[in-house]
Amino acid sequence: MDPRVATILATGLPDRATDRLRRAVEYAVIAANELARPTIDANLLLCGLVRDGTGLAWNVLSNLDFNFNGFAGYISNQYEIDTIPLDGVSDNAKTAIIRSVDWMRRFNHSYLSTEHLLLGLIDDEKVAGTIEAFGVQAEDVRHEVHGLLGFNS
Repeated sequence: MDPRVATILATGLPDRATDRLRRAVEYAVIAANELARPTIDANLLLCGLVRDGTGLAWNVLSNLDFNFNGFAGYISNQYEIDTIPLDGVSDNAKTAIIRSVDWMRRFNHSYLSTEHLLLGLIDDEKVAGTIEAFGVQAEDVRHEVHGLLGFNS
C-alpha cells in the first residue's frame, strides 16, 4: 500500500474508515501516480470518489447530474501545490479528512464513509469550485446527502 493512503486515513479515524472510503483514497493515489503528482490534494480525493463509481457520494453527484465527462482532464490541470509536503499529502486534503470526521460525528455515525468525505471536501473552496465547474453546487450536495441519509437539511 502506498504510504500516502495510510497518511490520509491516519488524519481521520483509520479504524473507522469503510472499505469504500479506503478504496476511494486508493483511487486518489492512483490518479496522483498517473498524473505524476507527488502530492495528494483535495481535488484528487474528489477524483478518487468519482473513480470509485459506487457509494453514497457517487450517487449524490450522479443524482445532481454531475457532468462526469471530462472530469479527469479537468483535474489534471488543477494542480497548485507550492511546496511538496514530506508525507505527500497536502494540507487541504488533511483538512478535508478532519472535516469528514466532523460530519460523521454530526450524523452520529460510527464509520467514516464516502458521504462524509464528500461533505468534508466541498467545504474546501477549490473543491467547491471544481464541482461547480461540472454543474453541481456545494449547497445542493449538502442537501442531497442529508436527504439520502434521512435528515432534514
